[in-house]
Amino acid sequence: MKIYHQNTPENHEVFGTQNNQHNENAFPKTRMVCHMELTSHQLINGVFVGYKTNKMTLTEELMEKTPDNSLTLFDKDYYSLELLNRWHKAGKQRHWLLPYVKTWIMKFFIALIEMGVIDLFTLHQHQPEQ
Repeated sequence: MKIYHQNTPENHEVFGTQNNQHNENAFPKTRMVCHMELTSHQLINGVFVGYKTNKMTLTEELMEKTPDNSLTLFDKDYYSLELLNRWHKAGKQRHWLLPYVKTWIMKFFIALIEMGVIDLFTLHQHQPEQ
């Protein structure tokens, strides 16, 4: 999530702006990563920083605040097996879901096989019947 701020020199210095090779955006921005309760859409936890900080860094900070016995739904930008594994192991019964993208699923299973987490026999046993 991005939050725009009033265009002042102080805000530019503290928060930073989005820019590219052609120009700089006029409005400073804050980057935010948060937990939201799905039924009420209430924000439960959040981490805010200047725009130029990577949201994966913010997610690391939010990991500490994640409650046990929870399910976290990540958007497609969070495909990092290392992050997801640490997220799961950082507490008790911390689960996660990613949106389905066919190529990611294959890469995900290949990574799990290479790490020794699962083997091909396990995958074969869980194939749906046709």
